[in-house]
Amino acid sequence: MPPKKPTARATGTTPSQPKQPSKAPPNVPRKAAPKAPKPVEEQLKRHFNSLSAQIDGGHFKNAIKTCNKILRLVPDDKDALDSKLFLLIQTDQYEAALELIKELPGPSDSAHLFEQAYLLYRLQKEDEAAEMVKRAQEAGEYEPRALSNLEAQIKYRQTDYEGAKEIYNELLDTIAEETEEHPDLLTNLNATQAHLDFLSSGYLAALNSLDISVGVLEDTGAPPLPGSGVTSSLSTALQQSKSTATTEATPAAPNPPRPSRLPKHVILGVTPMPDPERWLKKRERTTVQGGGRGGKKGRRKEGMGVGATQGLALPAEKERATSSGPTGGSVPTSSRGGGGKKGKKGR
Repeated sequence: MPPKKPTARATGTTPSQPKQPSKAPPNVPRKAAPKAPKPVEEQLKRHFNSLSAQIDGGHFKNAIKTCNKILRLVPDDKDALDSKLFLLIQTDQYEAALELIKELPGPSDSAHLFEQAYLLYRLQKEDEAAEMVKRAQEAGEYEPRALSNLEAQIKYRQTDYEGAKEIYNELLDTIAEETEEHPDLLTNLNATQAHLDFLSSGYLAALNSLDISVGVLEDTGAPPLPGSGVTSSLSTALQQSKSTATTEATPAAPNPPRPSRLPKHVILGVTPMPDPERWLKKRERTTVQGGGRGGKKGRRKEGMGVGATQGLALPAEKERATSSGPTGGSVPTSSRGGGGKKGKKGR
């Protein structure tokens, strides 16, 4: 007979309970497993599609961010670098565009010469821009008309109007009138010619139109610079006279009542003013607020005032009584009050 399995009482131990799997607390979202990164080629394709759509839609700032995403994946991508340079110029970030050209791979001195000349011109560095244009013309890798147009603009800003005029005439001779470039070149040529006319004869006509002679104008000292703190006696006197006239013309405004002294329901300019006779007794007021027998409100009672009683003679009646004398036939005012029919006495 096989031996029996020892029980818990015989061994003095309790049987072990099977462990149940722990349950996650309710309403706690489980963390999703991280997704594997997409291949670089797929990311580049998606970024370039977004970049093309942003440039076509004119969203240049977002397009610059997309270029930065591409350059983080491929730092030396030529298309992304060129696109970013174009976008920086379009958004007037000229300093950042020059820094980007210096960081481009390869010899930066010979790369993007036209872009560097244009950026220097926009940054008002005309001398450096002119040198860069000469280098670009010697390299022969850029469009001659674009370089000539930029050179003319630089000469115009350097007040070399004769040189700018020659370049604009050459450009106008080699282009048709139906093109979009022709009106722009004609406008620039007219502006250059206007400056030349003023320097040659225009300023003389302007001087002759003045009432003051040129000699007196040259002998007069130059006016003080604005913001230098030096003012002439004439300007000081004018300012003082203006301040005095303003002070005399503007009367002092009365001080408004303090808001704390006004009741809460009173609004200045909106709430009607209180009755000035509200402190007097009703019989002493000139206007009676209540209605009489006839139902007329606000009826003015002349002759009513302080100490007025029934039977008081009015000033006009007193004057008539005095003027008529004792034989004038005037009837004195009764002291018993108003007339009316007397009531019949009882029999």
